[in-house]
Order: sequence, then structure tokens, then C-alpha cells
Amino acid sequence: MATKVLMTAEEFARTGPETDGHELVRGEVVRMPPPGDRHGVVLLKVGRVLLNYTDELGHGTVMGADSGIITRRAQDSVRGLDIAVFLRPSRPGQEAPPKYTNEVPELVAEICSPSQNWPEILEKVGEYLKMGVRLVWVIDPQRRRVTVFTPEQEPTVFAAENELEGGDVLPGFRCRIAKSFD
Repeated sequence: MATKVLMTAEEFARTGPETDGHELVRGEVVRMPPPGDRHGVVLLKVGRVLLNYTDELGHGTVMGADSGIITRRAQDSVRGLDIAVFLRPSRPGQEAPPKYTNEVPELVAEICSPSQNWPEILEKVGEYLKMGVRLVWVIDPQRRRVTVFTPEQEPTVFAAENELEGGDVLPGFRCRIAKSFD
């Protein structure tokens, strides 16, 4: 029986274009099919709202479009973030690192892709919460809803006509969910 060769986050970062569109999950390279046009439109709309929020605050960094974040070590996982908000980045005013961060964002917004199933999404949400992320939004463009996860509460589902609030994680943040889909 052949032994699987697991890759570290650093080895994954040194790979070339052959791993574009892939994530590293517990040391294994996993293909992530392109998510489609609707995903990209929603990603930019949500990203714009969050960029406006950090601009109004006068601090913070919004990262997205499959930027890599190390969510786990010892059988490393590198996930492609849809959107993350860092209100207290470790390098304020400096360029983002060229590889992957292991810095914990305050918020991760994951936009459901047609090829993802709910158990895969929940696995990512669990990794984000375990690494210390305080707020995770799972945005489902097809069902026009957002499921909000925090470490201390059961998930809450909001329909498009609801407002999304940032609570104590993103103080003062409010947005009508439908803006992400319209």
C-alpha cells in the first residue's frame, strides 16, 4: 500500500500554477473548481461594503478573492478565503505578505459555490472558528440568505430582507443583506 505524501503550507506556497484553484486540506492538495460568475459578483459586493466599513473606521484590512490563510498546522490546511476582515492587522500600513497568513481575522465571509456541499462548508467554518475567528458569514447566493456563526452561539440564518449587523466584532456595521444579491 502506497503512503500518502503530505505537503506543508510552505511547500504548497512554493508550488506553481499547477495548484491554482486548489486548497491544502490536512496536507493534501484538493481541487476547488471555479465558483462561477454569481460567486464573483457577490464577493465583490460584500467586499465593497466591508471596504467602505474599514475606510469609515479609519483602520483595518479587507482581504479576499481566494487569498490563502493557514487554518491548521501538523497536517497543514491552507484555505482560499473569499473575504476576511482584519481590524487590527499585525502590519498596519504595510504591504500584505506574498504567501499565506496565519493571522486571525475578526470576520471571514464564505460565499457558497455551486460545487460545494454543506459538510465541506461546515468543515471550513469549523477551522475558522477553531483558529480564533469570532464571526463567520456563510453567504448563499442561490437561497439568498446568510448563516452567521460565532464561537459561543448556535448558527443564525438571515433572509435577504434582513439586516446583517457586526455586533461587538464589527462595531457599528449594518447592511441590508439583499444589497449583496441585487
